[in-house]
Formats: sequence, structure tokens, C-alpha cells
Amino acid sequence: LKGNYEETIKELRIQMHQATISKNFESAIELRNLISSIRLLIQNQIVDKERFFDQDVMVFKTIEERLLVVQMSIRKGVLLGKKDFSLDCQFNLEQDFLKAFYNTNKIPHEILLNQACWKDNDEKRALEEFLSLKRGAKVKLLIPKKPEKQNLVKLAEKNLDPYSENNNLLLDLQTALNLPVLPKIIECFDISNLGEEHVVSGMVRYKNGKPDKENYRKFKIKTFVGQDDFAAVNEVVIRRYKKLKKEAGKMPDLIVIDGGLGQIKAAKKALESLNLDIFVIGLAKKQEEIYLPYSNSPLSFNPNKKMMRLLRQIRDSAHIFSINYNKKRRQMKLRSQFKS
Repeated sequence: LKGNYEETIKELRIQMHQATISKNFESAIELRNLISSIRLLIQNQIVDKERFFDQDVMVFKTIEERLLVVQMSIRKGVLLGKKDFSLDCQFNLEQDFLKAFYNTNKIPHEILLNQACWKDNDEKRALEEFLSLKRGAKVKLLIPKKPEKQNLVKLAEKNLDPYSENNNLLLDLQTALNLPVLPKIIECFDISNLGEEHVVSGMVRYKNGKPDKENYRKFKIKTFVGQDDFAAVNEVVIRRYKKLKKEAGKMPDLIVIDGGLGQIKAAKKALESLNLDIFVIGLAKKQEEIYLPYSNSPLSFNPNKKMMRLLRQIRDSAHIFSINYNKKRRQMKLRSQFKS
């Protein structure tokens, strides 16, 4: 909505009226429900109905050489959006981030902060002047003391807590597996087959320890008929990352294969054919052991460790996603046979 909710509602009301005149009552009802949903959304997001200017809230927190940032946009008293960032720590990064962020984003009248990103008042004034010049109007940087503004900062800081926890979890995973980078994006493949027909694969994507369901993918095995998990893994890994590479999409930091040494070697071979270097592990179901491509001996960890629970969750999500796709394809074939 980008803050233009009243204009959006006005346009939707016009469309609803036109649908009613045309006796397209189904569309009119859908538009009426959409207007109600937008009004409810606005009501739930109001943080200060008396405020008539734009604000941002930006909070910083440093954990394990990472700077975590949460930014909230408040437009005329309505909370419109939130963004999260995780950055490598550098000297004066908070101030550099502030300048870079507002180089490409709308600058509000007031920016509330949880800590100073300036060393003295002169530097603060210079930063305010920099932002004011870009905005074309005065910009105020404020570490609030009044309770109503402090509450907005506290709300943003609450959003840092689960993100910090997930970041620590990913750091544990990086350390345990000796990964070259923090595994912020993890993709997991599972092969599902019943007999020699309907061999499929499901792939799930997790971002910062949370499911990224918009980027889940399904694959129907095309290059062979029968049961061959290794060939199936090879095929889907090539298809997934060949397309992602062509689209210049964001590659994962870690690939998890539901299986053992044979499956991850097949995945690694597929990646090498695409000149991609992505860390691959296998997670076997029986002993919940982790297989690495350069070792014949699996790694064992306490199954109650949070990082192991995350890996199991990712692996099990891929397994369920793959099985459901398999069932759907079998049902489609049965319906087709029944109609015939």
C-alpha cells in the first residue's frame, strides 16, 4: 500500500460500485471483503493516531562480530513495514549504514535510534544536515526520552531478539560443520518414489532459520525411469542450480540432502558440472548422522542441540513436501485412468 491506504480504499470502492451495477455480485463481495481487510490492517498497525508526520525507528545490536539492524517505517502514525539486516562489523558501521540506507530509501522527518551513531554533537549535526539536504527538508535524529517514543524503540528491539537467537543458531551450525560462510540460506532436497513410477523431488528453502515457502520447488524426474536415488539427486541439483545461475538468483550457503554419502557425492558431482562451489551435507534418518563429501565417517552430535533440531526440521519439511507432491501426482494419474 506504501501508505496510500485511503486512496486505495477509494479506488476499491469505485470498483465495487461498478461491479454491483454490472451485477457482478461475486466480485463486489470480494472487493468489499478486501476493503474491510485493509481497514482492519490499518487499525492493527496504528501506533500513534495523533501523529501526522513520518518517522523511522532504527535499532542496532552487535553479536559475534555481526551488526544486526531492524528498521521500522511509521507513516502518519501507522506502522507500514519492517526490514532486518545482518552485516559484518566494521568501524563506524552504524553511521555508514544509515547513510547508505537513506541513499535509496525515503527519508522521514524524524529517525528514532536506540544508540548514538555519532561521536559528538558536531558529528550528529553534520549527519542531520547530510540527511536534510538529501530530503530537501529538516531531518531530526533522536534517542528518545519520552515514553511514547521509547516504546517504539523497544518494539523494534523486540524484533531483534528472535533474529539474534536465529543468528546464534546459524553461528553454531557454521562452527560445528566448519562452513566457510554463515548458512543464512539453506536448501534441502528429498527424493520420493513408490515403485518405479512417480519419482519426484521436493526442495525447501530456509532463510535465517525460517521457511521461505515462496522459494520451495518441485521436480518430476525426467532423465530416467525406475529407482535410482543417486541419479535423481544429480538431476534435480543440476536443474535447480542451472536455472538459478541463469536467473542470477541468490545461491544457498548450504545444501542438505536427505540421505548419506552416495547422495551427497551425486549432488557434489552435479555442482561441479556447473562450476559451483556450495557446501553439501547429508542427513541420514536412521542415526541422524551428518555426512560430509570429503569423509567416509559421519559426524554425530547431541540430537537435542538446537542446530540438530533445525537440520531435522529442514530435512523433515523437504520429506513431507516431496511425499505430498508424489501423492498428488499419483492421484492425478488415478483420476485420469478413471475418466478413461
